[in-house]
Amino acid sequence: MQKKVKIIHILCHLPHPIIKSIKKPEEYFKTAGAGNYIKIAEAPYWVGFFTKDHHAIAAEELKKLTNEFDIECWRPYGYGIKKPYQKVVGGIIHKVFPATQIIIPQFGQYVWSKSLYKELIKEIENNNIILKISVGHAWFHIILQLKLKKFKNQFGLVALHLSSGFKRFSYFQLSPIKRLFKWYYLIEHWLDVKSLFVSDIYYSGSLIEAKYLKEKHPALPAQYFMEGIDFSRYKKLSKTEKTELRKELGLPTDKNIFIVQGNWRSTDYNYRPLIQCYNRVKKSGKADNLQMVMIGGYKTEDLYQEAIEAGVIMIERCPSDFFIKYMEASDFFGKPNFDYSFINFGGFGFSTIEAMACGLPVISNNIIHFPGTEGEVKKIGFEMQTEKKLEEAIIFLNQNFEKYNECRSLAKKYFDIDNTGSLLINKYKELEAKYFSK
Repeated sequence: MQKKVKIIHILCHLPHPIIKSIKKPEEYFKTAGAGNYIKIAEAPYWVGFFTKDHHAIAAEELKKLTNEFDIECWRPYGYGIKKPYQKVVGGIIHKVFPATQIIIPQFGQYVWSKSLYKELIKEIENNNIILKISVGHAWFHIILQLKLKKFKNQFGLVALHLSSGFKRFSYFQLSPIKRLFKWYYLIEHWLDVKSLFVSDIYYSGSLIEAKYLKEKHPALPAQYFMEGIDFSRYKKLSKTEKTELRKELGLPTDKNIFIVQGNWRSTDYNYRPLIQCYNRVKKSGKADNLQMVMIGGYKTEDLYQEAIEAGVIMIERCPSDFFIKYMEASDFFGKPNFDYSFINFGGFGFSTIEAMACGLPVISNNIIHFPGTEGEVKKIGFEMQTEKKLEEAIIFLNQNFEKYNECRSLAKKYFDIDNTGSLLINKYKELEAKYFSK
């Protein structure tokens, strides 16, 4: 009897560094859906299995759609663990591995896990394996795929764009002087593209990246694709229902709520310009009935206090069910970032899809990755190329968000998990037939 195919979801980065400051994991994991942990006898004294990272969410959605495959989630963990650990969470095996992280100023960071790679080869040699690798255009996935090339006739590989972009694009954004010193960007870009050729398919959530690969590397099996969501989990509430939910959540009931998702680090999402814009909008008197809420960061991050002083309500990162409630209670959504790489290669944004599923129009430069028509894009919200445009968009949506009544239906048209999940399942079946039906 043929062995059941095992799909291993692999994330390419370490957990959030906030875990280093958590002494009592039972407090972090007290809310349902955050994941689970095990305590160990030596530093770091506990190991977490986080179920709301991208690879774990994808694994959970796959499990809901089919029982045809065994499903696991792997990641490099680091933070001092000396051996791999595993735990079954929500019926899915989660494995974490010792890892090395080296950060070199101006060059970037390097993450690698020798034990993860060794365990992966063991799995490939003994089982029917399809890998689903989350691509962050980072050294981890580049090295992993290049090293796996010699075993490629033994397993399937689906690479799915998670974040960031090819270094070639960053290189040509540099001044001529800086290009002289950062020539290694082009080498990293070459290796990155070469590593993706090892995959059976590369799904990119960036329309710009997908177009570039089609034009410059037509031999690479690549196409635009974003994983969808289960729309039954999200509701578009009436005004009365929003008011009741806001009372439950402790949010103001006499304001329009502009909710923004993302961490609060100036070196990442960098919402400092947004905070300053909100401050100016409030002082202008043009949106006295507006309240901005920022959700998804930690109090230890550097923009937290700045946002508090600007009158922003700050909600720390929370489990998915609570996050959805905050979305449903809000009126319009934002992920307003001005960073070139974030805009062009960050994709449309999973949380943006969730917001639209709750009926919220959006303010984000990343709507350039919405796969709909030009007319449909105008029905979901705004780009904002400058801070002035961002202020204008905030003021306009504060007065007109109710007119954007097709957001949920347009999101469902392109990002329904029933459709996107079927596409992935069909790809897995295709690879199963290719590699294991012999």
